[in-house]
Amino acid sequence: MVLDLNELNYDSWSELFTLHCKSFGLLHFLEGTSSTTDKFTEEWGKLDSLVKLWIFGTISKPLLQRVLKKNVTVETVWKSLKNIFHENKYARAMKLDNNLRTIELGNLTITEYFHKINHITDLLANIDSPVDEKNLITYAINGLGDKYEGVAGIIRHRDPPPTFCSDPINAPVGKNSNGTQE
Repeated sequence: MVLDLNELNYDSWSELFTLHCKSFGLLHFLEGTSSTTDKFTEEWGKLDSLVKLWIFGTISKPLLQRVLKKNVTVETVWKSLKNIFHENKYARAMKLDNNLRTIELGNLTITEYFHKINHITDLLANIDSPVDEKNLITYAINGLGDKYEGVAGIIRHRDPPPTFCSDPINAPVGKNSNGTQE
């Protein structure tokens, strides 16, 4: 996984990177919890450089250009990346939410349309702004256009309303009006 501002995948990336460092016993480099006597020894410097190289190898070029500085510790790089992704979080969420509310099928295939919706909802979830299931269904139906108005009407009046599940393997199984499983 490559950390990228366009993907807003910081939470997933940081979780995987933290697990990687933990498995090598180097988590304290990210957290800055090395003892002062350990810091700045030759061995500490080698390990700090190693973890920085791991970070630099897993981030996009624009991010690398923002955090690559001389004589900084991995702790500083780690905090810089976190700050980059947490600044303007609210503005990003507003923009993505607007994109989701106004999405339209247009010339997309149904598959492309729903993939686009899933992508936007994933981005919103990655910045701590998950979309309510009811709203997600409404946005998806509203963007279908005239071509699918009949289907949209059926979905709007379905009781219980359908769910918008991007993972059909783990989708909840419900019962239809005949009492049989769907």
